[in-house]
Order: sequence, then structure tokens, then C-alpha cells
Amino acid sequence: MCRGALAYVDDLCLCADSAEELNTMITVAQHWDEDHRAKINYGEGKSEIIVFNETSGNKSKRGQTPWIAKIRFPNPHDKVVREVDHFKYLGSPWIPKWK
Repeated sequence: MCRGALAYVDDLCLCADSAEELNTMITVAQHWDEDHRAKINYGEGKSEIIVFNETSGNKSKRGQTPWIAKIRFPNPHDKVVREVDHFKYLGSPWIPKWK
């Protein structure tokens, strides 16, 4: 069980146990940023999803989960956040399954 966040200066890493919980955390972070006049960079390599400890059976059951940020300002819309199989956070590689 891992849930919460890692934060360093302007970097944030959200950790959740389920897709629903992570989508809620993404929306909370998005709304906090909007309320404080900040902006999340959803560009490639900046804001991405990586799933750890997932079996192939769980992945096929989950399917293509839409990771969504619910943006309110300046025009309300949903922003899809991309899922990747590796990521670098603060210079450290994050890989779901080490080989």
C-alpha cells in the first residue's frame, strides 16, 4: 500500500493504490494549482503516469485507463495524462519492473 505524494521544490510525484484514487489526486493537484495561479505542465516528459506492481492480468482487466486532470480555468475541460513504461524523477529512473 502506497499513497501520498513526494514533493521537492516545484516537482510533485503522486502515489496511489488505484486508478480512481490517482485520478482524484491529479484533479486535487490541478485545482490547487489553479487556485494558487500556478500551472501544471502536461507536456511529454513532464507529467506522466507510471504503474508499478501490476500483473498482466490486472493490466488487461484495467484496460486503457484514462488518466484525467479536470481543468477548470480558463475553460473547463478534461486533460488526458499519458501512461509510460519508465520515467525520470529528479534525475532518478523509475522503472516498474527491473530486469
